[in-house]
Amino acid sequence: MEVENLLARCEPIEYQHVHVTLVYGLLDPAYLFGGGQGGSGSGRLGVAELNREISDVLVADGAEVPFNSIGKVGEAQPVDSDGRYSGGKGARACEGAEGAPLPRWKFFSAERLTDAQVRVR
Repeated sequence: MEVENLLARCEPIEYQHVHVTLVYGLLDPAYLFGGGQGGSGSGRLGVAELNREISDVLVADGAEVPFNSIGKVGEAQPVDSDGRYSGGKGARACEGAEGAPLPRWKFFSAERLTDAQVRVR
């Protein structure tokens, strides 16, 4: 078997360039799934449950969102009662987090995302 020559026999592939946007915040199920519905089980998750339970979101073709997928890549921990977080650049006070860790999300998209397109709380 000539495994070492396998790649040499393949035609060159065209690479797809992808943009990555990192952001701290809470994902809104209404934005991701429409009407506040979506997620696992019954299909209904609130903001807190979505951000606690989901680590990756793959987007179906034809979805009306400007990204292909989202992955959770860490979190900022609350450090005081004023809602401040540690964990790096971009972590900030976040209404509704209620002392919970603030997730850091990685958005993958074909084009560069604007602040309005990301829409995190």
